[in-house]
Amino acid sequence: MQDLAQHTRVDPNGRIVKYNNFIKRVLTTPKSSDSLKEWNLTLSNALITINGHVLPQENLFYGDNHKYPAGNNNDWTEKLRSLPMYSIIKIPCWAIVTPHMWSSDVGQFTNTLLKIANTLGFKLQRPRIVEIENAHISTYSIHLDRIINELKPSFILCVVA
Repeated sequence: MQDLAQHTRVDPNGRIVKYNNFIKRVLTTPKSSDSLKEWNLTLSNALITINGHVLPQENLFYGDNHKYPAGNNNDWTEKLRSLPMYSIIKIPCWAIVTPHMWSSDVGQFTNTLLKIANTLGFKLQRPRIVEIENAHISTYSIHLDRIINELKPSFILCVVA
């Protein structure tokens, strides 16, 4: 996630550098500059500067009707990981259907999910994990019918290949 954030969460100065590099590449690449000339278009080698309206900082709401400021960078992901959810629904019974070969990965995923849910104030019960022998559609269908009729779960997570 941090690798992706490095490219998507660019500060204003970094974004200006990226735009200027893009403009430079377009103007110095023969195919691009020829295409612009063909259409009788020009591209400035610098960005224009305009004064924009600065909006007031947003407040974000979380559980128990508390709020916190989004911050100057509007990056609330840190708080999102540690504060209770705004609204919590109950999932008393749920199931995970997984091919047998992935059962250990599903177990690790489940433990992580339950830990995070607890941190967020979401009381999620341990799921019923149903291991199936293969990943054929008919196998999923048979087990899903059985789970729905016997457990009547609120939610089913299917791990597919």
